[in-house]
Amino acid sequence: MLGSGLVPIRAGNQQRRAYTFVGPPTIPSMQSLWRSLPTERRTNNRPLSGVAFVIDLTFGIYHYIGGELLECAALNPAIRPLVRSFRPLASPNSLLFIHVPRNAGVSIRAAMGTGHRAHRTLTYYRAVYPGEVSSKTTFAVIRDPISRFRSAYQFVVGRGAENAGLNGLSRLMTAGVKSIDDYISFLEDRRHHLDRLDSVMRTQSHYAVDEATGSTVDELFALEHCSSALSDFLIDHGFNAVGRLNRSAAAVDALTKKQTQRVEQLYAQDMELHERARTANA
Repeated sequence: MLGSGLVPIRAGNQQRRAYTFVGPPTIPSMQSLWRSLPTERRTNNRPLSGVAFVIDLTFGIYHYIGGELLECAALNPAIRPLVRSFRPLASPNSLLFIHVPRNAGVSIRAAMGTGHRAHRTLTYYRAVYPGEVSSKTTFAVIRDPISRFRSAYQFVVGRGAENAGLNGLSRLMTAGVKSIDDYISFLEDRRHHLDRLDSVMRTQSHYAVDEATGSTVDELFALEHCSSALSDFLIDHGFNAVGRLNRSAAAVDALTKKQTQRVEQLYAQDMELHERARTANA
């Protein structure tokens, strides 16, 4: 049975992403994730062969563990120099874009000419690269949480999008999700560790808020209201104007009032963050 070598440290009612080693170094929620896997081995409604199932699960766990270990490493001062050595911050310009998944990040990276990068948090960057980040302007785009939820649901039930796939572990975990209510219930059952699920399910505040200080990125932009302001911001820093911000949720039915309330409760901090960004862009 998988152990629990990394124990989450709680602060009040908030579960912080800080860990202390009390045994073999394992991922904190792997036991609960394992129990969450459906008993029927299906992806895209097609049965998986035994070999395909093992490969899918292996790569999914690898994806999950890799991201978790890097984020945990950021909280360990002894490991940070090693991370900096193997993963130098390749951002020679004055901006650092915090890419929140499902928030038109591909379009923004295209305007900046930086290409695709992993979705790392402000907490990670400030902890691992304090000197470099202090000399940069950090920014992020925040999306209306209901719109982002619909986009994430479409991503999950579609097993990915054109430029990205849903990782294998998440495909297995969500094999039983057949409706919006199923997906909301899936998230509610894991409300205390949303930020250790697939990146599209995580909160936006997980990326844009520094957990060590509670501060946000330097500049916030609301996706629905920021095209002109964001383009001006990028041009002022020597980049191209951003093109059409790609956001897709049209294929998903509008949420009912009850569903909307449930999603707003799940992503309450994101609701506040989006309103703050929207006000700034007004």
